[in-house]
Amino acid sequence: MEALERCLACRARLGQADVCTRCGSDFSISRRAQRQAAALARVAVQELARGHHRQAAAAAATASQLANPLLAQAVTRAIRRREGK
Repeated sequence: MEALERCLACRARLGQADVCTRCGSDFSISRRAQRQAAALARVAVQELARGHHRQAAAAAATASQLANPLLAQAVTRAIRRREGK
């Protein structure tokens, strides 16, 4: 899931707002999931750097389930390469 720049309902610019000022669509849950996924992706990178592959894989998998950030995908690919999969 990419960062929401425009309202999915009316295409108005959202900026940092969780609720569209034009149509009132609420994206607070989606934005919270994106923030949580980004935080978990950073944890995955830290765990990978420490050599904790299982913890990194778990954090990356959870991040991907929440919002599928590119960083989590990259960590997952790095783990698979290191494990020879």
